Amino acid sequence: LGGNLSSAARFWLLTAVNAAFLLIIGGILVAKWSMHNAQFIALGLLLAGGIGNLIDRATQGGLVTDFLNVGIGPVRTGIFNVADMAIMAGAGLLFWLSFQHEHTEEAGGAAEA
Repeated sequence: LGGNLSSAARFWLLTAVNAAFLLIIGGILVAKWSMHNAQFIALGLLLAGGIGNLIDRATQGGLVTDFLNVGIGPVRTGIFNVADMAIMAGAGLLFWLSFQHEHTEEAGGAAEA
């Protein structure tokens, strides 16, 4: 992602913005220490994966090293790294939790009626 951007644009868009986002997530984790465990784990996965990619970007001229190429024969699913897996797991967990929360609110509203 961003391999065709200029080095300045890649730095600001993929390194500086990412670093700011990670600071926000870190702040949320510290400020809301007593949040539900699943939310904490999801945000922790986002933070860990983001830090992994940020380290790559900071040390490799704005690029991230991807080394896992999954597929069967000629069918490839994509190229990614462990940090990407943590980010996707955290985002997926947050997505799932948002539906769980929505479902719980709907069930609670029906019970009150």
